[in-house]
Amino acid sequence: MKPSDLNEQKLSTLVELIRLTKSEEMNCEDLLDHVAGYADAFAKGLPVQPESEPVQHHLSICPECLEEFQALVEVLRQH
Repeated sequence: MKPSDLNEQKLSTLVELIRLTKSEEMNCEDLLDHVAGYADAFAKGLPVQPESEPVQHHLSICPECLEEFQALVEVLRQH
């Protein structure tokens, strides 16, 4: 991304994502190991467990993983 590509909205989004970044966090590959159980509980409306916080955090900052998670939840709710 070139500096000329940054408009106010993109810059604001980038700053917010930097603000949300933690010193240690789950990456997309790590998410794959944990997302199925979290999605199943989410689809059933079960309370979120404290150990699911890294999954929630990753989904809050990664639109690609969030999109896949939402698709998985939709499939689980249909079964």
